[in-house]
Amino acid sequence: MQEEIENAQYQDYMLSYVDTLLDLQLPEENRKLSDREMVSLCSEFLQAGTDTTSTALQWIMANLVKHPHIQAKLFEEIHGVVEEEKGKVEEEELQKMPYLRQ
Repeated sequence: MQEEIENAQYQDYMLSYVDTLLDLQLPEENRKLSDREMVSLCSEFLQAGTDTTSTALQWIMANLVKHPHIQAKLFEEIHGVVEEEKGKVEEEELQKMPYLRQ
């Protein structure tokens, strides 16, 4: 019974980025990462993801301003699917917007 519990717990376990940092051994110095080094690496990891998303959104917005006919087409599509009082697009509504998904 105990073995079944341990196997079930192991199956639910998901290795994370931090787990890999905790296990990392620096071969040239024969040591593990310090807490400060791990925080720095995690910060860089998160920052890199944020920067690329931000850059992509800036590029999209700039192109919508540059091409008002596309902006108008997107506005009409979104306005036709999303209820005005809602104020935001739900994920299931994206399936009803073919032009936006292109």
